[in-house]
Amino acid sequence: MLSLLSYEGSVAFPFILAALEFFLFAKTGRHFGRRVWASIVRIRWYGIVLLAYLAWWAVIFHGETGSYDPARSLSGVLHNYYTLFYQLFHGNSRLAGIIYFGLSIGLFRMARETWSLAAFSTAFMLIAFIPFMLNNGFASRFGYASAVGYGILLALMIHAVQVSPIPRQRRGIFFMPGYVPSMLIFIGLAVYYGTALHSRIADWRTAG
Repeated sequence: MLSLLSYEGSVAFPFILAALEFFLFAKTGRHFGRRVWASIVRIRWYGIVLLAYLAWWAVIFHGETGSYDPARSLSGVLHNYYTLFYQLFHGNSRLAGIIYFGLSIGLFRMARETWSLAAFSTAFMLIAFIPFMLNNGFASRFGYASAVGYGILLALMIHAVQVSPIPRQRRGIFFMPGYVPSMLIFIGLAVYYGTALHSRIADWRTAG
């Protein structure tokens, strides 16, 4: 996980662990505030290591940002955070909107036992983006960890579609087994990502 986050994003690791504890391991009967506190206590040593890590980097670089181009306004930070969402789709903001809309619809079709995993996956994606929103520009590594959360959400949505066929009274001529639309989604995304990755590699080779 730390390798996916890279050295900038590793600061988000304790918070991802806290989300994991909160959504998947904390007792559901506990008060919300107690669940949050219990999650923080469970990952406290990771937080201490994080503070030491940040202090180490501050000493090495003398508080300077080096070649980074940091956002210097709240609007710039928010804009960077927004762009990270569609960078998971090779910069295709329209496809990103369609997929995120589909994910939000799919949440209503998911079984209750998967809601906690869906909530953690969403938190995973959102938290892993945070360290990179402070920097203008985008590098592929900025989306490595968030892609894990997005992938889990997508898998949950495809599974929900597969196991939730259209009720018999609504079938008519448009009925198809649940696995057909899920396979179409999978194949469509596989083709898109394969093509987009091939184009990106070609751009990298051209740029030298």
